[in-house]
Amino acid sequence: MVESLGKRLHPEVIGSFPTIFSAFVPYLVHIMKTPENEIGKDADVSNSFIAICLDITTRFVRSIPKPLPEDLLRQLYPVIVEKTLQSSDTQVVQSGGEAVRGFFASAGDQICAMEHGLEAAERVILHLLEPNSPEYSASFAGRLVCLILLNTKSQNLENILSAVLLKLNTASTLTVQQALLLVFARLASADTMGLVNFLDSKNALQPLMQLWLEKQGEVFGAYERKVTVAGLCSLLALCANGEERLVNLTLRKKIEDNSGGRSMRSKKKEEKFVEVSFSQITLETLASEWAGQKEREDDLEEILDEDDEDYDEDSSGEVDFDDRSESQVNHNTAILLSELLAGRGDLEDLEGEEEDDVKSDPLHGIKLCEHISEQIRNLATSSLIRETASHLDETNRKILEKVITA
Repeated sequence: MVESLGKRLHPEVIGSFPTIFSAFVPYLVHIMKTPENEIGKDADVSNSFIAICLDITTRFVRSIPKPLPEDLLRQLYPVIVEKTLQSSDTQVVQSGGEAVRGFFASAGDQICAMEHGLEAAERVILHLLEPNSPEYSASFAGRLVCLILLNTKSQNLENILSAVLLKLNTASTLTVQQALLLVFARLASADTMGLVNFLDSKNALQPLMQLWLEKQGEVFGAYERKVTVAGLCSLLALCANGEERLVNLTLRKKIEDNSGGRSMRSKKKEEKFVEVSFSQITLETLASEWAGQKEREDDLEEILDEDDEDYDEDSSGEVDFDDRSESQVNHNTAILLSELLAGRGDLEDLEGEEEDDVKSDPLHGIKLCEHISEQIRNLATSSLIRETASHLDETNRKILEKVITA
């Protein structure tokens, strides 16, 4: 019941805020202050229940009018931070991290104005990234780090980035790797030279870029693809401008076996790699991203065109009865897609619910194909980029020609 209430909060909360505040917040504070050694003894207070309350709090603070009341911040924010830091329960820690992000997204300036408000959020981040914490908990730190990166002047940013880097070195699941890579990808657009300086100081420039470019083709999520692609564009531009650490950077590239010959089951094929420049593998990756997004857009346009043709009407203006069910389904689908897509068949807004802090990021609004084309055109006169392009295979050269002329 409590979880169901949380899901209905957004549409109903605005007009009832004073009543909810007076009754709901004291109850949440009471739950959050439950001592760890008493959790589970009382049937009404379990870690699962606390996690649900934290999830409700996240929706609550994201839904109510801004700015948030100071009383709410003073009462709820500190106890949620402390509960997140004190708990050893994975569900509570993860929900607590999301609640802190909800507070920061809705009231970042207010929290930074609070005594130790920003430091409290940073402590939660470091807690989520602790080496002995469950790996998946780290995935809840990525977007909170990005929020702090973009909206504050944190004095602990280097320590946080070091913790992200350390956790990334041990992460084995794609979801966690992507969440942590996103931090560096966003920094690549916000402060390209700062990112290179940081990674170079940690002797991590080569391994980080190796992992990023290996995983780029597996990145999922509209916002995530935009951030990683934009970051690669920024790094390539810095390389084209003569940044020696990037110019001289080489990465491993797997050689694809296109021989097509049969192999014996008992004989395992040995993987082969070749060393290539950062500029070459990045150009190839961006070409692949452009081609993939263009294909998705073209496929969607074709589907919408087919839906228009299939919506068959007879001479009286009524829908053909025999085809009505299928055509109505297709037409309704087309309407839904048309409403959700922000022009030109962009698929990127279809992938899940996104919070306001994500939508407010300037990178959220870019169009992948347009952004890649613009960035590559700007670099077309660079001697380094022209030399790099000459070493690409025929397929990638043809794609780049389309990228530049698009």
